[in-house]
Amino acid sequence: MTKNFLEMVEILGAQAGEAPPEWFRLLPLGEVRAVNRPSFSVDRAALERLVAAFRERGNDLVIDYEHQTMTGEQAPAAGWIKDLEVRDDGLWAKVEWTAKAREYLQNREYRYFSPVMQMNKETGAPLALYHVGLTNFPAINDLPALVAKMGGGDDPKAAQQDRAKKYGIGVKDGGHVTKPGEWAQVPDAQFADPVNYRYPMPDHDQCQAAWSYWNHPKNQEQYTPEERGSIEKRIRARAKAVGMTITQGTQAGTPAPQEARAMKNRLLGVLALKAEATDDEIFAALQAKLALAGALPEICQVLALKADATVGEVIGAIKGLKDGQDRLQTVETKLAALTAVSVERDSQEAVEAALKAGKAVPAEKEYLLKEARADVAAFKARMEARPVIGPPLSELPKQPGPEKGAALDAGELAVCKQLGLDPNNFKATRDQMAGAQ
Repeated sequence: MTKNFLEMVEILGAQAGEAPPEWFRLLPLGEVRAVNRPSFSVDRAALERLVAAFRERGNDLVIDYEHQTMTGEQAPAAGWIKDLEVRDDGLWAKVEWTAKAREYLQNREYRYFSPVMQMNKETGAPLALYHVGLTNFPAINDLPALVAKMGGGDDPKAAQQDRAKKYGIGVKDGGHVTKPGEWAQVPDAQFADPVNYRYPMPDHDQCQAAWSYWNHPKNQEQYTPEERGSIEKRIRARAKAVGMTITQGTQAGTPAPQEARAMKNRLLGVLALKAEATDDEIFAALQAKLALAGALPEICQVLALKADATVGEVIGAIKGLKDGQDRLQTVETKLAALTAVSVERDSQEAVEAALKAGKAVPAEKEYLLKEARADVAAFKARMEARPVIGPPLSELPKQPGPEKGAALDAGELAVCKQLGLDPNNFKATRDQMAGAQ
């Protein structure tokens, strides 16, 4: 590494009187031809290192006038670089201009900029970006300008003719002499027709749209066979760069991005999927629908329907089965509660019978109730075989049952817990049986 600095200038296109661009390209990829300096090559890895160093530092980079920052004297800022980004055609900078610099640029009093960088003495690769200066002396050849030059050589139509010579595509009626405002920041390399600024391809969707529109025969009428081949080659190269697949023989009628999105939205609605569903999820849902369609005859047979039954008839039959299942569940719940109340009543009566026969004493009543609730028949058999352990309590007053509406006692709650019953259902059934007596 060396501390020798190389001043370079890249210049971005803008019309006289227009505001200076927010983003402009600082350094191109590939071979860079400098004035009075050896040419050198810039690769993507070198640019990514510049971006990493900028972000690690965390400070905005100054854009000054005529590199006054390097003189040690007063050096007012013309702007501040807020961000750097590596793109397909080089290193781009996002700048916040001062009001004075905007005026200079709009009046074409300054037209170029010059990055100051540390270079590798052995390879010539850029190692660090220090600052950028507005200047009127460019150090790199063949680059576009921050503001349009004065004089006939800088006429937009003359520039279009230059592009025609460079790309081998003629100027066409209805073509754009300058870039449309919407695509002003798209580099020439990302237009399928950079001479007439047609078919911009900054990203995947626009590349897909360019391919679709280009393949309409009417759009190719103005072009010679050689020009058509050149444009198709440019689209295919750009498609590869943005990860778009072009199958051999793809022609007009390929859906444009907005048409594809509309089709996807319709599929999401039909398949009842969320808007963020992936293509894989949509495909899986379609497969499930197709599988269901194949099984429909068998489903109709199970439901005792005709083989050509409509979807509505199938849904109606399934809904009928579901309603019947719900009613069965209700009956089962009531039956379980009724059984529990009956078990409680039989348990109480069995324990009272044991007490009256002198085969049990009042002190063990709660224990005996638990045993009886578990299996009334077994409890009765055991009490039958049990000897008399006390005087018969034949005159034992009958225990009154719970009053209608009374809360469940501890024993009743224990029964509900043991049998997994809803206490409210148990209480309702108990009260209903008490009212019937």
